[in-house]
Amino acid sequence: MAFDHIKEDTQMKIINAALKEFAEKGYKLASTNQIVKRAGVGKGMLYYYFKNKQELFEFLIRNSLDAIEHDYIEQFDLNETDF
Repeated sequence: MAFDHIKEDTQMKIINAALKEFAEKGYKLASTNQIVKRAGVGKGMLYYYFKNKQELFEFLIRNSLDAIEHDYIEQFDLNETDF
């Protein structure tokens, strides 16, 4: 995915702006115009990385679940053999 190859700070600006927009307005009312404005990137750039709002939303879901799973697994002591 092309999004994986941009600078991490730019990725985080887009991710954080999109998460905030979707959290505040829900999927239906979320605006890609507001996302790019908050992220400080061009709209064409957003659509280069994500073909539409749904693809961006699905990316955010996968990304968030991966982060939660990673943080959850890190809490386990894998050397402990007794549940």
